[in-house]
Amino acid sequence: MKNLSYFTLSLSGGKDSLALFLKILEEGVRLDEVVTVDLGDEYQATYDTLLFAASICLKERIKFTVLSIPETEEYQEYRAATGVEIGMFEFMVFEHEKQNGCKGYGWCGKQRWGTAIKRQLLNGYYQSLERFVIEYVGIAADEVQRIDIKPHKNYAKSYPLIKWGMTEADCLEYCYQHGVQWKQSGIRLYDILDRVSCQHCQQKNLKELRNIRKYLPELWNGFKDWQNRIPFPYRSDGSTIYDLDKRFASENMQLSLFDIGIKEAME
Repeated sequence: MKNLSYFTLSLSGGKDSLALFLKILEEGVRLDEVVTVDLGDEYQATYDTLLFAASICLKERIKFTVLSIPETEEYQEYRAATGVEIGMFEFMVFEHEKQNGCKGYGWCGKQRWGTAIKRQLLNGYYQSLERFVIEYVGIAADEVQRIDIKPHKNYAKSYPLIKWGMTEADCLEYCYQHGVQWKQSGIRLYDILDRVSCQHCQQKNLKELRNIRKYLPELWNGFKDWQNRIPFPYRSDGSTIYDLDKRFASENMQLSLFDIGIKEAME
């Protein structure tokens, strides 16, 4: 079965999957193809990382495949009628007409509709290969609760990072050692974010949102723009991006007053 199988790696462009990719090459483990799914809302640093991986694949003669959301008839009609240039992901966020008559899926994260699309694209691609696929998945040794044990039609998942005992911290350090830092606007994204997921992911915690506002102001303005066009709040507690903006501004003011008070007390 090992000789008959086809070995792929699912590469998101984050620290764990990239560490897995680099480690597989280092260990000489068989790898036939690298597959990544681009929904269209990644950080530029993630695209840079994927390009880095693609260049290695070209050198090593490993097939590199990018899957994206196929254009729908509804999307094509929208573009023809409006003349608006918009990607499929943003179209689904803002303009796709759902069965209940509402427009757009809105924020992706709590409902994880983007993740569902990624899985559909991957599953469909693996079925099209008409071979038994062994898919390497970048889940670290301290994330074993995330492994997928469900049976699949013609492929199985393998988790080498768990076998090698590589934790999330190990994976990040391993990538840094290989020169990959996910820098954007001069900032290493993993210094300010817990996860480098889609840019507008609804799963970002308060620390990440504070840091985006502070270090990536253009992206923060993008969050505001999305909130203007999405009729429901960003957080499950009812907070909109504008509510969070006011909250963070108030926190910064309080910290500034505290610093001034400390400075005056020391003089």
